Amino acid sequence: MTKYFVVEDFEEFWRGRDAKLKAIKLVEDFEEFWEGRHAAEEDIRNGDIYDLDAAIYSFELDPPDSPFQRGYLKQLIKTGSL
Repeated sequence: MTKYFVVEDFEEFWRGRDAKLKAIKLVEDFEEFWEGRHAAEEDIRNGDIYDLDAAIYSFELDPPDSPFQRGYLKQLIKTGSL
């Protein structure tokens, strides 16, 4: 049996749906950003990155295009400024 529901104001319904989807995407991006920061911190601690300036400069040549990469770069910059 198929269930139907009536939406009185379709535009309002759609705006609410879009807001929920944007909130979900924002949370996912935030989690990826922090995963990138933690990955950079671990790479630095393990000695995988020994030249912070070169690592940061590599992002000038190929800018970050994902939340993970933006988080990674943010941690490199933060560590370099300590």
